[in-house]
Amino acid sequence: MRVMHITEALGGGVLNVIQQLSALQHASGISVTLLHSIRSDTPSETELRQIFGATTTRISIPMVTDVSPVKDLFSLLLIVKYIKLHNPDIIHLHSSKAGVLGRVACWLTRRKHICYYTPHGFSFLRKDISHKKRLFFRKIEQFANKFCGIVITCSRSELEHAQSIFGSEKVCLVENSIPFDLIIKSVGNLGGTCKITTAGRLSPQKNPAAFQRLVKGLEDETATFLWIGDGDLRSELFINGALPHNLTVTGWSTRKQVATYLSMTDVFVMTSLWEGMPLALLEAQVAGLPAVVLDVDGCRDVVENGVTGYVCRNEDQMLEKLRLLIENSTLRITMGRLARSKALLRFNQSRMHREMLSVYLSGLPSGVKRFESFSNAYFLESIFPYDTQLLASIRSLAETINLVALESALDTTLPHETALSLEDSFQQLSNRLSEVIGIVEAVERKDIDVVLANNLQAGIDLALQEMEGPVSHIIRTLLPSCLDVTTGSGWQENAIISLVNFSERLGRHVSDRFSGEESLDSRSA
Repeated sequence: MRVMHITEALGGGVLNVIQQLSALQHASGISVTLLHSIRSDTPSETELRQIFGATTTRISIPMVTDVSPVKDLFSLLLIVKYIKLHNPDIIHLHSSKAGVLGRVACWLTRRKHICYYTPHGFSFLRKDISHKKRLFFRKIEQFANKFCGIVITCSRSELEHAQSIFGSEKVCLVENSIPFDLIIKSVGNLGGTCKITTAGRLSPQKNPAAFQRLVKGLEDETATFLWIGDGDLRSELFINGALPHNLTVTGWSTRKQVATYLSMTDVFVMTSLWEGMPLALLEAQVAGLPAVVLDVDGCRDVVENGVTGYVCRNEDQMLEKLRLLIENSTLRITMGRLARSKALLRFNQSRMHREMLSVYLSGLPSGVKRFESFSNAYFLESIFPYDTQLLASIRSLAETINLVALESALDTTLPHETALSLEDSFQQLSNRLSEVIGIVEAVERKDIDVVLANNLQAGIDLALQEMEGPVSHIIRTLLPSCLDVTTGSGWQENAIISLVNFSERLGRHVSDRFSGEESLDSRSA
């Protein structure tokens, strides 16, 4: 199978997502081609070779961000040329300009039925352009949609915008993911003060002037501030012609450096005016940081208000919530753990990859034949039926096995090193359960009992191997039925009951522990 990705915006979050998709698709036996342009935020050719390696065929063509009839026509003709030359089975367009030109090219080459488009933040949502220009961009999206198959949105807010323009039939949601390989769990700022961090290009979208006002408004608090990144609007962070004494700007940083900065942070902040689904925010939540964000598209889709952070109406409310987190380290830690637990399951790469391939498959008339050779069987999930109630129970189990629930059951706060070790064990179990879900979704119904029982048992045993003493006892107590999983008569019914009961019990432990804290209401469970 051949997939062609096309983008004009090969930089920032779009680059990150395309790199993930390309690597995952290649690992699944798919031939991947990337058609892209070069712009100011695109890495150098040497860096691109390191990012994509030899597994992705890259072709650079000229495309410009602004509307230019002559240049756009030339770009369109090149896209048509390469589509005909490579004859892909799937064409996936990324960002607005490639979305418009690519959809027209697919129509011209009679490939509308294999055309998919991800906006990564609609251009008509930008706040740095005039209202008239935003209306113009919206009209262009409506026009281009006549030439396209499916719009794949990356956040719920983007989904709602797409449905309002295109209708519901041609729109679906596949949330972004991030690679977990370099992310380090936060231990906070060891210097005693609360460190508040943001990340991104210093540009109108990221609204650095608002961040500067937060810094100024909290100058009397025991807090320091960090901006990871750089850009043309650095001066908007200045007070009296210089950076405030409690604010540091790192300059451009590698992924590894960003991960290190986040590991020494206590609270993450985003003052963005608009977003698609910000990957920096995803990384912060996976690192275990509570987040305080403005109520804008993308940000509100990631942060669960009052549970993994706060979604604020305005800057004044951001100041209020930041003061609360600065003064209450227990609240910061609790929210951070919930953020990490939820984000590790929600934003993992295998989930995005599986969902994306399911969307691709839905548009292929001979999908079963095209996917028969894949080594990872769960890509066939749309072909074979499966027990949705059972899978929902397993998902619930995976989501509720976390350190917060364990500490609630033990009615104590574990030492830091023990907590880190146990959280790794829980993550192994959650990852194993996620794999089980994929396996079950792939196999024929007659094999479900055997495959699921064996893998669920193996996943539980794996996590238990590294647990000793009262910790192991608590887990064994909470998982009585799951530890005796068999493939005998009535196994599915018993497994569903035991998994649901286990999830409910952990949920009650979490809810009881935090029932007295106004900031964490019943949604904490």
